[in-house]
Amino acid sequence: MSKLHAEATFLDEHGERVQKPMEFVKWYKRVFGWVSKHTPLWHEYKSYRITERVAIAIQEGWELEP
Repeated sequence: MSKLHAEATFLDEHGERVQKPMEFVKWYKRVFGWVSKHTPLWHEYKSYRITERVAIAIQEGWELEP
């Protein structure tokens, strides 16, 4: 199990929020899009994405290890 998280802003030396470069924002949006496309299903909670193979394994009685 894992979580994927990214921030589009950061704090500068004065403690003010600054937008990260657009190249980074475009990159992480592509990464999140890829993950969403390849893990289209949910397991138990809306924060645990799974692949179709994992969903089938669960239906067949396999247990996910923590």
